[in-house]
Amino acid sequence: MRIWSGKREKVKHIIYPFPAVLTTEIADFYKVERADDQFLIFTTPSEIRGFLIGIGAAILCTGLFLFCKEIDNPYSEIYWPPFSGAFILAPFILLVSQVFAHKRRFVLDRMNGTVTFPRHLFFPRCTVPFSEVIPGYSKGTMNLAFRFCFLHPRTKAAIPVLAEYDSDWWPFYVLYMDKNRPLPQGEAFDPYREKDFLRRKAAGFPKPIYPSISLVTDAYMGYIYGTDEFKQRLTKMKHGIIHCYTRVSWYCQKNEIKYENPNDLVLVGLWKKQFVFKLFAPENVEYIVIPDNTVLTDCFLCDSETDEVKYIK
Repeated sequence: MRIWSGKREKVKHIIYPFPAVLTTEIADFYKVERADDQFLIFTTPSEIRGFLIGIGAAILCTGLFLFCKEIDNPYSEIYWPPFSGAFILAPFILLVSQVFAHKRRFVLDRMNGTVTFPRHLFFPRCTVPFSEVIPGYSKGTMNLAFRFCFLHPRTKAAIPVLAEYDSDWWPFYVLYMDKNRPLPQGEAFDPYREKDFLRRKAAGFPKPIYPSISLVTDAYMGYIYGTDEFKQRLTKMKHGIIHCYTRVSWYCQKNEIKYENPNDLVLVGLWKKQFVFKLFAPENVEYIVIPDNTVLTDCFLCDSETDEVKYIK
């Protein structure tokens, strides 16, 4: 019963802080078949499959033992059809069906926004919109920790998916399935970041599908859209973009400068040795190196050497 039970998680399709990172080590450990800008395909082990194999084997062995014990007694109840069916035929069918069962293969289609669930019990593979997927947790017999799952759309049983034992994986899936946002963090997606960015750029950067309460930018996820001069200057900075963004964000909170969306605080470029941020500036604009003689107004400066933040009116 502990395998079958699933705890439904009352969370919405929102990108919470902080999405999990799909490293190459995790991808190799879970034998991920494909992880790119279009598909995330993986196969997960089934605890219930092993449980059913064990139950089927135990009942079948018991039935065969009783059959061999009573085979010379023509009046034995072992020949009664319900008895022989329950202890020999039924567990044999169960054992064979589980041993030769199909792999539990999930297919997340990022472009079409769908998730294909594997065959479960007597239900064939099915594809549903990701917006209808419900996260949950289950506890197997071999693990003390709860395992992150998707609830099957028909049986509502909790089926473990690609995940560690924490809650960061739900925002990871939400972020990945939002094709209008950057790919999640992790080396597994690094070869596809520029291609994905250019696709969104060609489409005019459509509005995100799912809301976010954390910063989601290409630079944060691992792709720098900037001039060659900007990228070269960036490598010489003591602190990076995200570090300085955090410092400016803290400055705004301390001085009660309010903004609703984390993406409202936008990096504009580099000026001397300082990062230049503006509130409500256009997003997805190429980062540049601002000439030293430029007069800056209405922006935040974060010194990459000292972490000092100041506001220029």
